[in-house]
Amino acid sequence: MYALYLIGTQLETFIGKWKFLGIYFSSMIAGNLMSAVLSSNTVSVGASGAIFGLLGAMLYFGYYYRVYLGSVMRSQILPVVLFNLLLGFIVPGIDFAAHIGGLVGGLLTAMAFGIGNNDNRQEKMNGTIVLIIYFVFFFYLLYFR
Repeated sequence: MYALYLIGTQLETFIGKWKFLGIYFSSMIAGNLMSAVLSSNTVSVGASGAIFGLLGAMLYFGYYYRVYLGSVMRSQILPVVLFNLLLGFIVPGIDFAAHIGGLVGGLLTAMAFGIGNNDNRQEKMNGTIVLIIYFVFFFYLLYFR
């Protein structure tokens, strides 16, 4: 919850309340889908996939504003993401599939929504299409495998 407080308040300031909620819930669904597909016979609880989605959106945001956030990306955000992903692979009981799914879901949702003054219609369309393909693919794997 502390991570959600730190990351969430910063990201909401950058992108607004509605985009933040969209990214949060889309990341939550993306993380849970990947977890359900890759971690069979396991119950997963928590908001870590959604929090990783917010980190994915921060990575996308940092990519577009790397002139201003380049050092912060290299020194703070990227190490946190890599450390937590590594921790998820090493420590048993951590749902790394939800973390990866949330990270990808947050990045794709941020791409679909657009960030700040970046109103590139082609990139938004690409983000929307890839996000839909992601959801359809994992729903397919979940129900028809």
